[in-house]
Amino acid sequence: MSKSRKAEIEIQFNWILVLVAGALIFLFFFSLVRWAQSSAEQETSTTLVTYLDSIFTGASVTKETVNLVEIPFKSVEFTCNDYTIGKSSRNIRNKIVFAPSRLEKEDIITWTKGWDVPFRVTNFLYVSSPRIRYLFFGDEGDEVYAFLRSNFPAELTADFNPSTIINQNNFKVRAIFVNTNIDEGFLDEFRKMDVIDATGLVVQGDLLSGDVEFLRKTHPSTPQEFRSIGSADYFSDASLLGAIFSEDNEEYDCVMKKAFDRLDSVAEIYSDRANQMYNNYVDEGDSRCEQAFAGVSGFFDLLIDPADPYFELIDNYEQFIFSNRDAQKASCVLVY
Repeated sequence: MSKSRKAEIEIQFNWILVLVAGALIFLFFFSLVRWAQSSAEQETSTTLVTYLDSIFTGASVTKETVNLVEIPFKSVEFTCNDYTIGKSSRNIRNKIVFAPSRLEKEDIITWTKGWDVPFRVTNFLYVSSPRIRYLFFGDEGDEVYAFLRSNFPAELTADFNPSTIINQNNFKVRAIFVNTNIDEGFLDEFRKMDVIDATGLVVQGDLLSGDVEFLRKTHPSTPQEFRSIGSADYFSDASLLGAIFSEDNEEYDCVMKKAFDRLDSVAEIYSDRANQMYNNYVDEGDSRCEQAFAGVSGFFDLLIDPADPYFELIDNYEQFIFSNRDAQKASCVLVY
């Protein structure tokens, strides 16, 4: 082999080595940048999850309040037991939180309302976004519809009996039919939306109790209509609102189970207290208060781990009110 040919081969080989070394160096720095970016996103997600947890904790202990929270995230996903931002999750623990499956962008609305049965059990926390659109349909004279129109937070995006419905590019749309027939005529406006982002709810009942049916629209490639995905009961306006902010019956039932677990504990405390007050009044010879508290602990016992908690609440709701009123009339300690 000539010296010139050998020199050409060496030069080509050197270039190959340079290219391979350059590629390895590029891959190293590229991986380093991706690792730093991923680490930064993980740290940011963890910080946001912790911050959101403090927001939810603070909101849960204050009743009848609406708060707007701005958080720099792409999306947060909710289940009955936890919420997730990026790769970081946080357990909701004992908080009673009703929320859609996913929130996007920066704005979160929290709304707190007490669950009274009629005695206070706990606070319900509702979480949503102004970028979710709520459509309410019902008779203006209906008490449930009137309650929702008067009390639904102005900070959220809601239309009541809209004459025309145009897609405003909300990432979720939820239609609520209050003691009225289902209207599916507007669904073509939202044909391209995913089935989990265009949902509905049928409410049948009053402000004390009733049942709700959860709906989802059909696939974009099929004729647009609502399909039932399950039903559930509600008790009180606070429970009804929980169904409005939930997207399916399984998540709603899961959160309400946590609420009923809390009710078990509260009812047990009130039962022991009522029994103690009755015995005290017997020992003191206070016949009026003794009579006012006679049998009251038994009504609370009916709410401790019942087979049908909704039935027991409906069946004994007025009895609790009357017992409290009787104790007040007799100038006794109130039942609750």
